[in-house]
Amino acid sequence: MSEGARRSELKKSLQWSLITPRFSRLTEDKRWGLGQSIGFAQMLKSKNLSKSKVDWRHAPDISERVARLISLVSIDWVDPDRIYCFRSTGSRARAIARIWGLQKVWQQALDTSPAYCLEVLSESFDNLSPEKQDEVLLHEIAHIPKTFSGALLPHTMHGKGSFHSKLGQLITLYKKRV
Repeated sequence: MSEGARRSELKKSLQWSLITPRFSRLTEDKRWGLGQSIGFAQMLKSKNLSKSKVDWRHAPDISERVARLISLVSIDWVDPDRIYCFRSTGSRARAIARIWGLQKVWQQALDTSPAYCLEVLSESFDNLSPEKQDEVLLHEIAHIPKTFSGALLPHTMHGKGSFHSKLGQLITLYKKRV
């Protein structure tokens, strides 16, 4: 079988349409040689490139804690009834918790008011002490802007009203009142 026929057969068997055109051109290069192309393509085919299955479940215990923390540190701009809490398992992320905002375009499309989803990653979050868990929840709540618009505040804000100074104030207030 000629090299051209072998390449053609290889492309059909590995469904090259799923691999980027750039990679396809790269393997066509004579410097790479057929053997190296086949080895890399076989490695791509054998790897399980699908994402792991993440399971999200409502977390009423986290919702209660968030509501308690909001009232404890007097975060009056946050509506605890519009924060939906979930506990996830199966994620490979390094995070302990995440917050997701319902952006303005989705609010308009769904004809709803601003809301947030707070996700705790069970593998990381559940191993923390209750005080550290509360600090993590306060960290996520600190991402909610005073406008409660569905947007999120980034970590990179600088100056007097920076994210980290705001978080520090919330944690200090929490420790005083607990």
